[in-house]
Amino acid sequence: MVAITVILAAVIGTMVMGLTGNVSQTAPQASFQFNQKNVSGNPVVMINDNGGDTINHSNIQVEVNGNTAYSNTTSKTKIWTSGDVSAGSTATVEGYDNSGSAATLKRGDTVKIIWVKNNGKSAQVLASYDIS
Repeated sequence: MVAITVILAAVIGTMVMGLTGNVSQTAPQASFQFNQKNVSGNPVVMINDNGGDTINHSNIQVEVNGNTAYSNTTSKTKIWTSGDVSAGSTATVEGYDNSGSAATLKRGDTVKIIWVKNNGKSAQVLASYDIS
């Protein structure tokens, strides 16, 4: 009876203190394919989600050299800003933010798909591609 009381107190204490929301969250498993082509002399990278876990847009970032990636450098359109990213989702990376200005991709740049935990305190690279 004492053991049951101790266990029950621990469970209730955990719920009251809000610790249940801190349960470890693991990175999703997803497969991405990158394809590079040149448009008007500049590299452009197409990303395809080939399957795996569905990822909410708020938990995924696309970066180039650690900066926000753009699908359109003229309008500075960010990538995957709504809905879910799942099998069949596609994106085109045309450039990235470079200190407030849009820069086009170039040889040696690295495109990364990053999963960010809901609390924003940690992240994991799901896939990366070096532009050749």
